[in-house]
Amino acid sequence: MNPIISKTYVVMGNHDSRSLINSNFAMPQNGPEGYLNNVYSFDIENSHFVVLSSSWSLAHVIDEIQRNWLERDLTANTKENTFILFHEPAFSQGHKIGASLDYDKQSRDALWRIIDKHNVAAVFSGHEHIFARRIIDLRVFPEAENFIYQFTVGNSASYAHPRPNRKLIDYYFRPKSYLLVEVSGKNISTSLYSSKGILINKFDFAK
Repeated sequence: MNPIISKTYVVMGNHDSRSLINSNFAMPQNGPEGYLNNVYSFDIENSHFVVLSSSWSLAHVIDEIQRNWLERDLTANTKENTFILFHEPAFSQGHKIGASLDYDKQSRDALWRIIDKHNVAAVFSGHEHIFARRIIDLRVFPEAENFIYQFTVGNSASYAHPRPNRKLIDYYFRPKSYLLVEVSGKNISTSLYSSKGILINKFDFAK
């Protein structure tokens, strides 16, 4: 990873070693006390990025300490676009239902209220070994005042999970893939590629 390590931002997953991450990566040190290097935010041009942990200090939970910090961070944010990343999806679409943030729906909903309040552009997760795109609005989260895109990008090098519930997603792709996201002003373009570099799906949106 040496050629790209200076451009790499780590999102800790449920199989990752926190001590190994902290000894090999130096992330922005602006997160809450006790979560430094695993919870943080940074800016690139007109976009604000926030990384949270769904594995530390509790599994399947982004806890109150992180949520309070997130509220302060997003309140201070002045960038056009905001993207939030954490490993376990807030709204699972099949195989990981009950083993994602929906494990503790009260904490999940408290997190999503903050995300919705600040009209985040998109949320990116992994955990489920598929690619899936889903819009989170009133149909999914009854308290929603905005629409937020949730992207699950979870199968770049692992085995594929079963097909998701089609009623819970807008689009999915099971084979190995990766996602390229390009931002131009308020316009956001996502391009899904197979592991062989073939364009599979392109989806554009704006907030």
